[in-house]
Amino acid sequence: MEKPTKIFDRYTKVWRELGFYERFEQVIAIFLSILVSVIVFFACIQISLEVYELIILKDDLTAPDTFRNLFAGILTVLIALEFNHSIVQVIERKQSIVQVRIVVQIAILALVRKFILLDLSKTEAMVLVGLGVIVFSLAALHWAVRSSDSKRVD
Repeated sequence: MEKPTKIFDRYTKVWRELGFYERFEQVIAIFLSILVSVIVFFACIQISLEVYELIILKDDLTAPDTFRNLFAGILTVLIALEFNHSIVQVIERKQSIVQVRIVVQIAILALVRKFILLDLSKTEAMVLVGLGVIVFSLAALHWAVRSSDSKRVD
């Protein structure tokens, strides 16, 4: 593991090499990462409190609404973590600011969350058709981006 002074020296060296706009991006990325981290932290506390209340009140964890809401919260945290991970990669200069692959993956996670929250008994058929089209589109886009990334590496 690197010593803190070596890490600091490495970042200050990189900082000196950056232009004005790149520095601006770094500052904004750090701010967003801190903001998302705070949101994730409090969301985890909220989910933990909900689970604690369910255990104390001995509610039925397998009830559809309870189960759905609990996993929707967990998936929301996972989406935020994935989003924050992409921001941290920008801070570490491992990638540029916009990565289509990560945006598509986050969209897929958000869609999975939507499916978990979906009450099929109250959902119209056209909504399901629309969601199916979105799933197919995201899958095709994910395949295309992944194929493009693998060709670029080869």
